[in-house]
Amino acid sequence: MKLPVASHTFLNDFDNCPHKAFRKYIAKDLPRQPQTEAMRWGTEVHTAFEVRLKHGTPFPPTMAKYEMIAKPFADMEAESEKMIGIKEDGTECDFFSKDVWLRGKIDTTVVKNDWAMIADWKTGRPREDKSELEVHGVLLKAWIPAVTKITAHYVWLQDMTIGKAHDVSDTEKKLADIRSTMNTVKNCMEVEDFPKRRNPLCGWCDVLDCENNTKGKR
Repeated sequence: MKLPVASHTFLNDFDNCPHKAFRKYIAKDLPRQPQTEAMRWGTEVHTAFEVRLKHGTPFPPTMAKYEMIAKPFADMEAESEKMIGIKEDGTECDFFSKDVWLRGKIDTTVVKNDWAMIADWKTGRPREDKSELEVHGVLLKAWIPAVTKITAHYVWLQDMTIGKAHDVSDTEKKLADIRSTMNTVKNCMEVEDFPKRRNPLCGWCDVLDCENNTKGKR
């Protein structure tokens, strides 16, 4: 078995249920799920923001209201959809490098001297998850080591609001947490045991052969 590349999604899934993470990212034996309408819309919105910030391309009519959010970022020369990979020592590498240990994509970044702001576009219902933004902070620090202060926000496009400000400057602590989790993953691989963990998401899990799964049984 090969150690999977860390990402917020993998780390979150492993914390939720190690067995689910094993089946999804290591065994890779779960059926591919079709794209939902919400997923398609989210992808289209992210693409529209990317081409607006990178090339000045106007939003399509169905997204015209987002211009009032995008323009301030464009005026600040924000970086859009930055793909970043890092090695286990915390230094940057190519997103697809054979040495990549953690990877992710930051929706929007504004950097001014030693300060940076991260904005993460969300098209669903508001649900603040600082851990995701902390992973982005780790990636940003590897990309621009001179940055010492990082503030991160979710931008809730459904409500046209900017979420609370999260201080994600302590990237060393988050990096240590990620290393700890990945060491646990290594241990699970060595003993070939990824424990099943009953949790509130068992009713939506695609690991249908698990005794804890309640999908479609409610």
